[in-house]
Amino acid sequence: IASGYATDINSNGRPDSCEYDCNGNGLPDSYEIAQGLALDCNTNGRPDSCDIASGTSADVDANSVPDSCQLDCNQNLLPDSYEIAQNPAKDCNLNGTLDACEIAANPALDCNSNAVLDSCEAAQTGADCNNNGLLDSCEIASGAQDKDADGRLDGCEIALGDFNLDGQISAADLADLLGLWGFPNPPFGDLNGDGAIGGADLALLLGRWGPLP
Repeated sequence: IASGYATDINSNGRPDSCEYDCNGNGLPDSYEIAQGLALDCNTNGRPDSCDIASGTSADVDANSVPDSCQLDCNQNLLPDSYEIAQNPAKDCNLNGTLDACEIAANPALDCNSNAVLDSCEAAQTGADCNNNGLLDSCEIASGAQDKDADGRLDGCEIALGDFNLDGQISAADLADLLGLWGFPNPPFGDLNGDGAIGGADLALLLGRWGPLP
């Protein structure tokens, strides 16, 4: 080293040629890692690129980062990002976390235990008629009213104008609406939410005439 026949780039008193250099670039692995020239996410003293090249570390998504260093919330040895890329349905809300892991961490996110996040199920099927973040079926199971047992919250049907809960908006509902005409803060029938029943509510009712969607 002193005579210049050997380099000692990291000044540790050992010739660089005598130190580990897994990628053969003339730089000791420890020096590359210390200087930030090579990544060593698993802190095993070898550049990640060498771990991957030698098969010591898997890199299923070919992103040059060992799989063991990437998020794997279900511990199946596959990076979550890779699983989602292969099957986007596994992350229905597009937040980068597997739905299964979200549910495992907070079972309340899947109230009917069907392995689908309630928020996604509601968005896909319209199964949250009052937009309160709870599936209608779960609300009904917890005691919310569904007197006609049609799987829809009575409150949502009434809000549409089906006051007698017969599954359609018809003459009976019109009669109920007219019976409360002009009443302030009526028990039902204020379809536009302005605090009284009037022409706007009548227009909404007639516009929805017929079977409920």
